[in-house]
Amino acid sequence: MQSSLFTHRVRDYLDPTPVCASPDMPLRAVQRLLVDSQIPAVAVVEHGLVVGMVSGLDLMRIASDEDEMTTISLPWPEPEEALSELTAEDAMDCEPPCIGSDASLVEAARMMYERRIDRLLVVDAGRLQGVITSHDVLHVFTPRRYREPSALLIRPALEIT
Repeated sequence: MQSSLFTHRVRDYLDPTPVCASPDMPLRAVQRLLVDSQIPAVAVVEHGLVVGMVSGLDLMRIASDEDEMTTISLPWPEPEEALSELTAEDAMDCEPPCIGSDASLVEAARMMYERRIDRLLVVDAGRLQGVITSHDVLHVFTPRRYREPSALLIRPALEIT
């Protein structure tokens, strides 16, 4: 008998070793962390508690300085200059998307879909437990036959007579 998708819990599918930054980490170091780890965002953790999240989009927003874009002042600040004096705390989203480890995968999928995001920090009592991504959820929701490499091969078209 197959179990219901509602019985699958986030805690069983999360990545328990997410990449993290401290609030005082320079943005250049956060940028390097994102690039080296090949991830779109890092959790910002202080004394074991989640205080925010910094994404590559946050870094691009700061580097482009939207206020500066509305003026015609030159020379234009280089992205490296924009990131040089700032820390993770300056760029982080103070209300990152979080879910509890006891939540169902259906709840996680719904939250990601509604917010149009691809990852959630898994947090219990303020402490980071891990991260779950849309890929993690999709893997569980996808029938096994579609996860196997042979299922991805193009099949010959049927002849219709």
